[in-house]
Amino acid sequence: MRAITFLKAMNDIDDSNIEAAEKAEEKNRVTQFPSWLNIKTVTAIAAALVITVTLGIVLTKKDDKTMAVNPMEQVITTGEAEELTGYPLTVPESFMESRKTELFVYNGQMTEVNYVDRKGEIVLTVRKAPGDEDISGNYNEYDKTDRIEAGGTVYTLKGNKGMINLVLFTRDGYSYSVDCAPGMTIEEALELAHEIR
Repeated sequence: MRAITFLKAMNDIDDSNIEAAEKAEEKNRVTQFPSWLNIKTVTAIAAALVITVTLGIVLTKKDDKTMAVNPMEQVITTGEAEELTGYPLTVPESFMESRKTELFVYNGQMTEVNYVDRKGEIVLTVRKAPGDEDISGNYNEYDKTDRIEAGGTVYTLKGNKGMINLVLFTRDGYSYSVDCAPGMTIEEALELAHEIR
């Protein structure tokens, strides 16, 4: 290119010959790619793009059969919970200084009532569901586990430091759990469990 420009400057070559030489030089020029860009790399990048686009299409496609359903539904009253589950739930209006403030139904099967203290912390959770499984969702290890029979019902009591934190029992084809973070005495735990239906 420098030689052609130099010759042009010297007026030794006709302008049409200079233009033809410049076009020929552009055709012969080879584009240099970075050393890492080889056929395997290009193929891998193309495959990744195809997969990404395909997944994007599949995941954004709206299909009623594949839409996720929220298994938890908050309700206001135990009557609303009964409409969803098909069974009644009787719980005390208050526990210690707290009142029931949150009520949920899971998958139309299990009812959960939370009692919240003045700080907004859950101090007691009561659950009920058909069957005889442990429905507490509490997998903590406790220092002590006792089984006590009272009024024809067997209660499993779990706790630490002389307090009861978890009560499990079945009655009339339903499982119950009473989970109390601050803890209760055995008498309080049994009295509370007896009130729950």
